[in-house]
Amino acid sequence: MRSAVAFSVLTVLVKERVAFKGLYTPNGVSVDGNLERGKMRAVLNPNGAERVRIKVSTAEGTIRAKGQKEGVDGFLAGEITEFVFEGEQPIVLYN
Repeated sequence: MRSAVAFSVLTVLVKERVAFKGLYTPNGVSVDGNLERGKMRAVLNPNGAERVRIKVSTAEGTIRAKGQKEGVDGFLAGEITEFVFEGEQPIVLYN
């Protein structure tokens, strides 16, 4: 799989809260989440997918991950990272 989903929000423009629901990657992973005052949380639901490649663009810092079968627990904003799902369990990304 070569495609990756990317989230890019200009954090300087976000004064309150931005929420998103029902975004889909090319392989069917759905993404829901929010950005509030520089803090991001995204839930990746596999919907039958085995893995996902993702890039989270924020101003700076480390993005944490939990719920994955394989993949790192933390990565730098702007890096492309691949995760393997644990069955239909979602993966949560946050900073």
